[in-house]
Order: sequence, then structure tokens, then C-alpha cells
Amino acid sequence: MKKSVLAFFGICLLSSATVLASEIAPVSAVELEQTISSNLMSGKIVTGPVRVTFKAWSGGCTEDTDFSLSVSKEGDKQILTILRLNEDICESPARLQSITLLSPELNTQKPIVVANPITTNIIFLE
Repeated sequence: MKKSVLAFFGICLLSSATVLASEIAPVSAVELEQTISSNLMSGKIVTGPVRVTFKAWSGGCTEDTDFSLSVSKEGDKQILTILRLNEDICESPARLQSITLLSPELNTQKPIVVANPITTNIIFLE
């Protein structure tokens, strides 16, 4: 039996596209998904790594490898921090880009707090 657990955080919200290297990245629409399997013969439950998908600002050169995940514990909570390792120096118009990383440390069966600031999308009307 296979079961997917899905947790959704954030709202698709805009800030500046340029984020300095090794900073906590402003993100939006953070989604966590973990596959949980059970072996009917042994009764063991096996959990896969958590897929962390989020949107971050890109000037055209952002890749998944420009980010890393940090997980710390605070009481019974898991604190997830998304770090930007490399600055996007391209000059295309800024846009939110979907990034997916795996975290073997997170467990969706326990409380998770996302430490990153949520980015906002500003729309100017003429």
C-alpha cells in the first residue's frame, strides 16, 4: 500500500529577483510531499524523502542546485530553512520559478515550520 502525504504552505506572493548567495531565500507556495509505504508481510512502514517544492525569484539563470535545505529541531517542531547558495546574475525580467529539492531529514508526520520570509507579488494598475 502506498500513500502520499501532502502539505501546502504559503501563498504565491514578489520581492526583488536578486538574492545574495547563502541567504535565507524569500519564497512562496512551499509544498511538501512524502511517500509512505507499508509492507503487508512484515508490517513495516517505510517513508521516503520529502520533496520540497517552492517558488523563488529568478532573473533567468536560477537552477535547483542554487538552493539547499537546512532542517533543525525546536521541541517537537522541525524548522525548514531554504537557503540560496548562488546569486542569479542574469538580467531577464524577474519571475517566480519552481524549484524542487529532496530532504531525507524531514518527516511530514511531525509539525514543520518554514522559516523563510514569504515573497509578495505587487501588481500595478494603470
